[in-house]
Amino acid sequence: MKISFVTPTYNRADLLIETIGSILESVDFVSGLDYELIVVDDASSDDTQEVLSKKYPVLIRDGVVIYDRLSINVGVTGAKNRGVELASGDWIVFIDSDDLLIPGMFGRMVAIIKKRADIDLFFFSCETFEGQRLGESFESGEISLSDYINKGTYGEKLPVIKRELALSFPYEESLRGFESIAYVRILLSGYRCWVDNLICRRYRLDNSDRLSTKTAIFRRAGRLASGYRILKSEFENRQHRVPKKYLLKMYLYTAVNFFVGKNV
Repeated sequence: MKISFVTPTYNRADLLIETIGSILESVDFVSGLDYELIVVDDASSDDTQEVLSKKYPVLIRDGVVIYDRLSINVGVTGAKNRGVELASGDWIVFIDSDDLLIPGMFGRMVAIIKKRADIDLFFFSCETFEGQRLGESFESGEISLSDYINKGTYGEKLPVIKRELALSFPYEESLRGFESIAYVRILLSGYRCWVDNLICRRYRLDNSDRLSTKTAIFRRAGRLASGYRILKSEFENRQHRVPKKYLLKMYLYTAVNFFVGKNV
């Protein structure tokens, strides 16, 4: 079993070093694990490449840390897709360049993945840097398409996906986010998804460039509306009833985008 950590980054050299450090510390707890760290630099203008080269020359030389710099900024989803293309592992762990893996928890996460070999996509739980769980506590288990539509993943999660599945269902690059479209497609296609209560990642909430901030949501209303239109088409093409909540969000973000555009 080989795991590929894929970390997209943009102008976060110092935070990225912390993220990589947490990964290296976490894998040390798992004996015999084969792994690689793929950093996809989304055309940063800072000294990310220089910082990595100075900090991890041996790991880069040995192919444990793989650095790939994009010539133009494509957004987080495009950078993640590029990381999947470069990966050679059986599983992909997507972790942002300002978040941390929790030491000791990664071994338990790997044990769950090995035990549930019938599962194609996992979501593991997260907490803030202050130790507060993100989302509600729940009983770990497999979720259906209906569960995902109605309940989501019970809060922010760390996604872990089979590499061949990530290649078959890439993220929508043009939306620069909205990863859930890929997950809905996976569930619509009959693959199996597991949501686990185990907290494995510390998630930073205080970054102003988070796509989930209110300002970012208003700024991205047009792309969000497009995302829900894509979801609508996915259900219609597969002769599934389009979820009402998706239709409502499509209309809402379309209206917000119109309002924002009128007031720019």
